[in-house]
Amino acid sequence: MGSPTVLSRSLLSRIQRKRSHHAHFYTNDASGYLTDNELKYMRACYAAEVTMVDTWFGHFMNRIKLIGLDKNSVIVVVSDHGHQLGDKDYTGKVPQGMLPCLLDLVFMIRHPNGEGAGKEIDSFVYNHDIMHTICKMTGIDTPDWCEGEDIWQLVTGKSEKVRDYVTSIFKDFVWVRDEQYAMISRTDKTLVELFDINNDPEYLDNIAQDNDAIIQRMFGLLEQDAGGEVPIIDVSFPMVDVKKKV
Repeated sequence: MGSPTVLSRSLLSRIQRKRSHHAHFYTNDASGYLTDNELKYMRACYAAEVTMVDTWFGHFMNRIKLIGLDKNSVIVVVSDHGHQLGDKDYTGKVPQGMLPCLLDLVFMIRHPNGEGAGKEIDSFVYNHDIMHTICKMTGIDTPDWCEGEDIWQLVTGKSEKVRDYVTSIFKDFVWVRDEQYAMISRTDKTLVELFDINNDPEYLDNIAQDNDAIIQRMFGLLEQDAGGEVPIIDVSFPMVDVKKKV
């Protein structure tokens, strides 16, 4: 694969050339942006960073236990979003590629009494549920402006779910998912992709063409969250998101 230093210079050179050739926000053709070896190297670097974070998080938790804070503290572990590392040929943070690899977060809660230890919850939650949940767990009044839900009730069994669907927007693309389908679309309702995530969790088979009724229902869910029609967003500032074509 070559040395890291040489490879980094190669990548930088390719990125600079793409910026000079493409003024649009994302490109429809970025063939040859990464070689197969460069893509493998990128994934290896990401995996190494995950290992590093895991190692140092272990040191952090050992220190927490050493000084006794684990006995009286609610510990919440949450990550930022992920990245596309060649998933469906996308790399980086491409808005039309709102796949689980980009959208999902690492999210763990540790109760000081060990309540719910080892339990995994398969339910729709947002990161803005964290504040509301911590307030409830620690007996603090939740501010009126806090829109999150108490998701600890999913752990205790008081509730099986706190919402039926989730939505997101990234630049000029929107995403909505319920228990069966996930839809990605531009804010102007073009470039629509629909996936049956129970049978196609990797979003590989776009079934939008023959499912207009489902698409309209999914747009309806988006509009519920938006409080009306989703605004058409024109992203015109110069940035480059790339897609590796194979």
